Amino acid sequence: MAVVWVVWHVPFFFYLPNYAALGVAMFPFFAIGITAGSIVLTWLYNSSGGSVLMTTLWHGALNFVTASEAGTGAVAAIVSISIIIWGVATVIIFKPTNLSTKGKHVV
Repeated sequence: MAVVWVVWHVPFFFYLPNYAALGVAMFPFFAIGITAGSIVLTWLYNSSGGSVLMTTLWHGALNFVTASEAGTGAVAAIVSISIIIWGVATVIIFKPTNLSTKGKHVV
């Protein structure tokens, strides 16, 4: 699923200044960040009992910090690195099977 997310976000490099500033050389790191973000969102969704509101609020806050003028330079970098660490820790702690102590939530 993360591959789909990476491809989905590629157009942002053509019109969002924060993404365009990354350049092509940073794309692999961006892809790692998107993958970690998908893990965190899956964990959040499963841990909140399938709350779309919770995942929407988290994603909106992330976009504000990383894709808007509010989050440039060090702020976006720190948040992105934190999400990568959070994603790796989530897989280690909760295991990739369901990424939650509550089990996989299926609609």
